[in-house]
Amino acid sequence: MHGRLCDDNVCSLDLDENLSEEALDEKNAEYLETFPRRPSAALVQLIHDRCGTQKELSLRSGISEATISRMCSDDNFQYDIRQITRIVISLHMPPLLSAALMELTGFGTAVMTRYLRYQCIIACMFMDELDDVINSNRKLFE
Repeated sequence: MHGRLCDDNVCSLDLDENLSEEALDEKNAEYLETFPRRPSAALVQLIHDRCGTQKELSLRSGISEATISRMCSDDNFQYDIRQITRIVISLHMPPLLSAALMELTGFGTAVMTRYLRYQCIIACMFMDELDDVINSNRKLFE
């Protein structure tokens, strides 16, 4: 189980829903349109939508509850790449959603070239076949 879904009409991005590809794309677009543009508010929403409590995220991620509390209240919190990777994996966030959070926390595309292995870990989490992983990250395997 990847976490709970929203209780209202807009579901969080979740690849396990039994929706057609078109319906899932529509829900994903709707969710991203309403996604907060502040890091603290985004994390609060993700916790609500995907695991329920800060304590649950702490248990899943290994990040202390105190640190998660600061992340949820301080838009100037200085994230490190390991924390972001732990959050993304712990909440089993699909690539579009993880990219949105990473951009908000200062780990956009330009920065992520320095952290290629973390980007690979995050992307590979959603691939079913080893060949998909290798093809999407060919530079790492050559």
